[in-house]
Amino acid sequence: MTYFSNALLLLDLLQLLPSAPQATVDASGKEDDRLCLPNTRVDVLQQIRTWADSEDIESYMFWLSGWAGTGKSTIARTVAYEYRDRGCLGASYFFSRGKEDVSHAGKFFTSIAVQLAQYSTALGDLIRETISSNPNVTSKVRRDQWKLLILEPLSNLKAGSLQQPLILVIDALDECDGDNDIRGILELLSEAKTLKTVRLRIFLTSRPETPIRLGFKNMPGILHQDLVLHDIPQMNVDNDILNFFEYKFGAIRDESESDDLPPDWPGKTYIDKLVASAHGLFIYAATVCRFIEEGIQDFPADDLLCPVDQLVRLVNWSTFLVHYVNIYQLINWSAIDKWELTYCQYY
Repeated sequence: MTYFSNALLLLDLLQLLPSAPQATVDASGKEDDRLCLPNTRVDVLQQIRTWADSEDIESYMFWLSGWAGTGKSTIARTVAYEYRDRGCLGASYFFSRGKEDVSHAGKFFTSIAVQLAQYSTALGDLIRETISSNPNVTSKVRRDQWKLLILEPLSNLKAGSLQQPLILVIDALDECDGDNDIRGILELLSEAKTLKTVRLRIFLTSRPETPIRLGFKNMPGILHQDLVLHDIPQMNVDNDILNFFEYKFGAIRDESESDDLPPDWPGKTYIDKLVASAHGLFIYAATVCRFIEEGIQDFPADDLLCPVDQLVRLVNWSTFLVHYVNIYQLINWSAIDKWELTYCQYY
């Protein structure tokens, strides 16, 4: 027995696979990441559940697309946590542009393999056997990593080993660096159509960008469902955003140390204005609520009504701001003018 073989016996073979721990939905530091609030996104989530729980083996991919700010990642997190709690989440991978390991495809398949091995003992045994037989698998091209570490172990599972659907959640694929890598991931995932003994469900979100649209277009015969968030009837989205505002403002009132807030603060007029100004963008609604939450402890309640109205007028001036700008930080609290708009991040 070689020195290398002896060394392998002393460690869990999964440790040989490079992974991106920050890619998972429940990674450390993501405690404050938002989930869908009660009574919001009801129809969308029901469509996803119906697809995920279906007995249909062939319809294994669901593509949720939408412009920036429409709430794709919040939905993805909600789906991931729901199926994790049901014991069905095999793996999750949340891409994020500019954030080291989760901004590229380098550790994508190995990270998925590690999570699958941790999810199922039977899968873990098969994946470890692969690593033992192919100790240099991590230096192979991604096609080989997918085939050896994921597709073949899933194919070799005994029928009935997994009674429930096996859910993979992949968020923000458009934030993966490299159009070729994005198309390559889609092409490889399409090979899951060969699986017969496991109900694999791949839930994927992205902006409707060309590489991804072409990736699906170039997969003839691949059954997938897709839902375009920005094509959902405006009335439905506005109702979700209304519920979001009412829930968040109710929580702000309940948690406020001030006795000056009336029971209906900030009032139907302001909430209706904010819903109209959001133009279907949950990122806008979340930013407004964060703005109010951060200021309510420092300023009188009456003062807060003025900046809300200013914020409404601010976003009304241009549809460009609504459709092409993600507002990550609006307020510079240290400025002399406490309501100063400091910066917007363009994509």
